[in-house]
Amino acid sequence: MPRMKKSTITQNDINKPSSHHTILKSLNGIKALAVIGIIFGHMSFGGSWDMCARMVEILFILSGFCMAYNHYQDIAKEPEKTGWEIVKSKLPKFYPVHITTFLLQAIFVPTWASKSIGFILVFGILNLSLQQAWFQKTQFMFNNVSWFLSSLIFCYFITPSLKKLCCYGEEKGRLWLCFLSILGIRIYLEYTILNYPTYVFMDLHTNPIIQSLNYALGFIAGIYFTRPTHINHYLSTQIDKCQMSVLECVFIGVYASFCYSYGVELYRIFYVVLALPIIYLLGFGKGIISHVLSIKPLMWCEKINLELFMFHSFILYHLPVENGNIWYYAKFWIISIMVAIGFKMIWGKTINYISAQRRIG
Repeated sequence: MPRMKKSTITQNDINKPSSHHTILKSLNGIKALAVIGIIFGHMSFGGSWDMCARMVEILFILSGFCMAYNHYQDIAKEPEKTGWEIVKSKLPKFYPVHITTFLLQAIFVPTWASKSIGFILVFGILNLSLQQAWFQKTQFMFNNVSWFLSSLIFCYFITPSLKKLCCYGEEKGRLWLCFLSILGIRIYLEYTILNYPTYVFMDLHTNPIIQSLNYALGFIAGIYFTRPTHINHYLSTQIDKCQMSVLECVFIGVYASFCYSYGVELYRIFYVVLALPIIYLLGFGKGIISHVLSIKPLMWCEKINLELFMFHSFILYHLPVENGNIWYYAKFWIISIMVAIGFKMIWGKTINYISAQRRIG
């Protein structure tokens, strides 16, 4: 297992690792690359890979994996949080950039600015309350990537129930059965959605139920990652850097080859299953790919992941893709990074000022 080291954090902060856990830098690197991959996918890169779908799946799996790694073992040490409490702890991070990008779309994008006030109020409330991903006609309204937050909030909301299910499974020695049951439900839903679209109105890409099942599979994988099993002992203490590098390359190579060869032809759950062992291996941080994913530029990018992700759609609208123009891509990324950093700095200073005024008052 990864070496644990102490860190000073605010107690019970659901957004941060528990004090007995080290940060899995390689997984943060994957998050950064996944967001970059989604943006490139929206710029028409990836082709038959269906890059956006693959990166979104990886982000939901990672969210579940990291939530289990950071907080699952702390049930006895921390007061158990309800789903609403977890959601409330996330909203201060999500809402400022969500509201800002919503207003930018509603005011400066003709598709929405030309709508009636009634339309904007009705569907704006649905969007601002992060419920748009539940309905296929509204999932891409206004900022068309904010559906991700809508589905992720639902994942956080069900986390306490997921914890209880996994605790029960572990007590009975049947956690593997929980995993297989969730996997079976996920396969069944994808089968019915693809074969009976007239009767099952769910989107495989955005629907919160579909993505919460991907999240749950990652969550259970995260629990296994923390357990003193034989395979964890072998991967953490007996295998060397060279051997782990080979394993990482093999699993990533298999995943990439299937993406390249089959693309959208296979069920999406197949790629979810292939991604799980990759994330599991990279979590140990021992191989060459893990070290590459832990470099400082990626760690820095991960800190502005949310801002990059939420603003890029608006920027792309006003800077349409110019295929083959290298200066266009340089300009796009410079503007995107500057906007993300600027927003993060301005909002951070605003929060600090408000906090200071409250203390004075």
